[in-house]
Amino acid sequence: MNKQLLIGFVAVLMLLALPYAFADDGHDGSSDSGSDTERKSNIDNLRDADKRVGELRTKSETKTKELIRDASGKVVGKRKTEIKSEVRIREARKRVDKVDKNSVIERKAFTKLKEEEKIKFKKLHGDKLGVVSSLETEQVSKLKDIRSDRLRILASKKSDDLKKLARLKKTDFEKVAKLDRHRIKEFTDLAPEEAEARLKKIRVVKANEDFKFRPLTLEKVKTVAKSHKRLKEVEVKLREKHTERIDKLKAVKERVKTCKENSNAENCEKVNEEALDRAKEAALNIIERLVNHIDKIKDKLEGSQDLTEADVAEKISRLDSLLGEVDEIKISIEAATTKRELNDAVKDLRAIVNKIKVKSKAYSQGIIRAHTIGIIHRSEIAEKKLDCSLSALEDEGLDIDDVDAQVDEFSELIHSARDNIKEAKNVFDKESDEAVEESKLLISSARDSVKEAQSKLVDIRKTIVDLGGTICTEAQDIVIEDDEEVEVEEEETEDVESENEVVAP
Repeated sequence: MNKQLLIGFVAVLMLLALPYAFADDGHDGSSDSGSDTERKSNIDNLRDADKRVGELRTKSETKTKELIRDASGKVVGKRKTEIKSEVRIREARKRVDKVDKNSVIERKAFTKLKEEEKIKFKKLHGDKLGVVSSLETEQVSKLKDIRSDRLRILASKKSDDLKKLARLKKTDFEKVAKLDRHRIKEFTDLAPEEAEARLKKIRVVKANEDFKFRPLTLEKVKTVAKSHKRLKEVEVKLREKHTERIDKLKAVKERVKTCKENSNAENCEKVNEEALDRAKEAALNIIERLVNHIDKIKDKLEGSQDLTEADVAEKISRLDSLLGEVDEIKISIEAATTKRELNDAVKDLRAIVNKIKVKSKAYSQGIIRAHTIGIIHRSEIAEKKLDCSLSALEDEGLDIDDVDAQVDEFSELIHSARDNIKEAKNVFDKESDEAVEESKLLISSARDSVKEAQSKLVDIRKTIVDLGGTICTEAQDIVIEDDEEVEVEEEETEDVESENEVVAP
């Protein structure tokens, strides 16, 4: 029996070898060439069908700035690090889906869905569809109204994590689906009550990459810029004027000193009158600089598109109140006829200068935070558009795992920036000089992360286009949390400490 099987096997092998034997003996060189060409053509066709583009290699040299913290966790500085990397983008081959989607769709989890509602789920790759199929029927029902690109992000989570999210009430679950990648991951680590409490602080906004909380017309932007330029020019002149008046005040102080040391000195009465006038001039010059400085801050607020209208109105109202106090001090200085009256007014001036310095620092930090948060929000929109593009590519059956990983890195950088901005605000609220410096470092680090993310965004978009995809253009849903202050470049605090020189001699 075994011998017969062996003879049969040898016979089959001989039959399989016959075509090659005929090819060797019965075809000339030209026929061989034609056969090779045909085989090469077939291979090329298979390759074209199997992949959209060849292997892409992206070399990158990224300079990052890492925060340095002391033993207590306080930020004390930054260090530059250089990361050289080579990212290999795998060939965009048609993904071989080993899962029988039709059989998965017939599982219990999908029984309550209509046939047209199942189509969205069938577009998911098998591994993601498998994750969704592990949910309860009611949990799957919460997914049916979620956009395909957001469904894809949710389905890429671990089965247990998605189950945890799907236990939230439908409106909360839909809100989670609109989060960026990293924040979705954050919610998988929260207890249900924590997730619910945080979601109450979140509102959803439909926005595009030109997203602004307070969009201004081009005419308004130009008007504010022109006004700010004029105020800067005025400040230069006032500073020169202030130096001149302080010099004159110092000179007359020397003459007053001479009069005090020598009662027989000439024109002492006139010298004392001149000293009072010079001191009033210097004090009034500081008043002018204060008013100009406040007007500059108001201009910055008026020109901010990352603040809400309510924030701008509130802050300008507070600055107007300070201007009212400054005006009252100005009246007291102008009305002073004695050294005592002037010095009393100068004490009030010193107090308002300190108050304005505090406000100026707070508003400067707030404006910088607002500008950075505005960029972060616009980056979140860009991330959602990448997800939209990748969803379309995966629908075509392309393997986009490598690009997905790059988008994850992009999302992590934006998350890092967001965390640093929140920490900067908390640190700044301590109102110490050290806290101000630490806050500045945190904001600077956030801006570094944003810059790195923007560079990565350019590379990802190029890769998507190279894969034959397009960048989605429609507006996206983004979320805004209540603790995010959306307030623009740093406003320098003017040096107004020279009021100490103003005290009448």
